[in-house]
Amino acid sequence: MNKLFSLILALFLVNSAVVSSLDSCSICVDFVGNSLNDLLNIILNSGVIGTCGDLCSAVPGGQIVDTVCDLLCDYVGVDEFIKLISDVDPDPIYICEKISVCKTNDNAAASLDLVQINPQNGTVGGTFTLSIAYTVTNTIATGQLAFNIIDPTGNAFGDAVLLVQQSPEQYTQQFQFQATPSEQESFPNGLYTVQALVCEGSCGSPHPYTYTLANGTTTFTISGGSDASSMSGASSFSGSSQSSATGAATGGSSGSGSGFALF
Repeated sequence: MNKLFSLILALFLVNSAVVSSLDSCSICVDFVGNSLNDLLNIILNSGVIGTCGDLCSAVPGGQIVDTVCDLLCDYVGVDEFIKLISDVDPDPIYICEKISVCKTNDNAAASLDLVQINPQNGTVGGTFTLSIAYTVTNTIATGQLAFNIIDPTGNAFGDAVLLVQQSPEQYTQQFQFQATPSEQESFPNGLYTVQALVCEGSCGSPHPYTYTLANGTTTFTISGGSDASSMSGASSFSGSSQSSATGAATGGSSGSGSGFALF
C-alpha cells in the first residue's frame, strides 16, 4: 500500500477530524515542526537507533504522532530520516520535500498587492490587524506567507502560514496581534516596520527549493508606552496572534507567533 495513502488512512481511522482539514503535506510539516526538538533530543540521547519504531515510539504525543512519525520515517528509511532531522539548520518544509510528501516548484511566481495595518497609529494594549493580498501567477507548490514586525529598538517578531498547492489567482490573509507588553516584547513608543513575504519553501531558509517570490513593507506607530531609548534585549512575540484567509488556499499554520525573525 502506498505510504502516503497509509498515512491518511491511519489518521482517518484514529481521528477523522484531523484528516478532514489537512492533506499529507500539511500533516508532515505540522508534525516535523511540532516534534522537531523531541526528535533531536531522542537522536542525541539514544545512541544507535536501529528502526523507525525505536525512534518514533519515544516521541511524545500519543498514537497519532507515533503513526505519522513511523510512516514518514519508513518512507525514506531510518538512516535518511535521522540525517534530515539532524541537519544543522532543520526546516520542516524542506524535510517534507525531501521525503517527497511535499512538492516543489522552481518556477513558482507571485506578487504582493497589499500590505496594510490597522490602526496605523495605535496604543499599547491595542489590537492590530495586518492585511496582506497577493497574486500567484505560477503555482506555489509548498511555501509560506510570512510577516515580520521590527520595533523601534530593532527587535523583531513574526509569524507565517503554510501555503500548499496555491494555483494562480489572488489571495488575501489577515493576521491579528495584541500589543500587550511582556518581558520579551515591551512594545515601546515609536515607529514600527512591517515586512511581508511570499515564498516558495520556508521564508529565509538556506535550503534548496527556497525562493522569495515577493516582498513589501509598511509602517505604523505605537504610543502610550515606554520610550524606545529605555528598552533593550532580544524580542519575541507573546501577543495573541490570529490569522484568517480567503481564496483557494490549502494548508495550515506554520509558526505560532512565538518569536522568530524571518529576515
